[in-house]
Amino acid sequence: MSLSPISICSAPATRSNIVRNDAVELTDYSRYKFRAEVDWIELRIVTTAPTNFQTVRRRLGVGFADPKDSGAGGACTEFYVKFQAPKSWATIQESLKELTVDHRLAEPVMVTGIEVALDAYSINQTRNDLVDMTARFYHGAALVVSDNRRASKRQGESYGLETLPQLHNLIADGYNIYIGNQSDTERQHIYLKETDSSTALPPNQHRARTEFTLEREKLPTQSFQDWEGNDFTTFAPYFKFRRLKSDLPPDIAAPKRMMAQVGARRARKTPQGHYRAFSRSTVADSKLNALAFDALRELNRRWRASV
Repeated sequence: MSLSPISICSAPATRSNIVRNDAVELTDYSRYKFRAEVDWIELRIVTTAPTNFQTVRRRLGVGFADPKDSGAGGACTEFYVKFQAPKSWATIQESLKELTVDHRLAEPVMVTGIEVALDAYSINQTRNDLVDMTARFYHGAALVVSDNRRASKRQGESYGLETLPQLHNLIADGYNIYIGNQSDTERQHIYLKETDSSTALPPNQHRARTEFTLEREKLPTQSFQDWEGNDFTTFAPYFKFRRLKSDLPPDIAAPKRMMAQVGARRARKTPQGHYRAFSRSTVADSKLNALAFDALRELNRRWRASV
């Protein structure tokens, strides 16, 4: 996940200025199927004898292998390797065996970063449904990891997120929602995924995606061995959502429905001097939360199946 440099602009030119009344305020998710994925995982590998990154990359079958402190000929002993869209711990272990069969390790393999995604597919392959769900992922997100939130599509162009119609139109026009800086060890990314590495995906693979990235100290553990027993449902807070109450008075409901974000947890002081975590105008979106949790539970099954 790459984040665009911040250059906040006022308002983008969009190809549509019409937002349906039911957009984002979804309560029926029967038009979608949900699936959780590990988008990538980065490992630190230390060998006893120097080797070069081409060998490491070829043996592991990865496109990225970053050598640290390489010497003459580019050889070194420490590498950071990124597995894109891995399918299970077993497949990563098999790749590691291709290297360690004749390259002994000086230290245990460590996890240095991971990105986990929740995808929503439109059963009818309807783009409007995907735009709505992408907006929903941001509008109702209960955990927003940074105040740095913007929409970007190209280098040097970013927009602050101001209203729900603006959010919807930005997503429809191909903008990505970024939360946090690229250098942050915890960040989020929400977007309508219609391409993969600039290659157009077939319509049945288009999906609304919300994902989070954890690196270094934000990881629950860095031991690869410990990760093999990881329970992905512990990441459920990143995929928790809230929605506006259905019985709000009109004078409260109208402005709330125009807000780009309503679900985030933050300290709110009440008139009585107490604090509440969420807006009193919202409730937990129990249906969407259950679907997201089931997707993480299914991710557990797939990743543990062959271990």
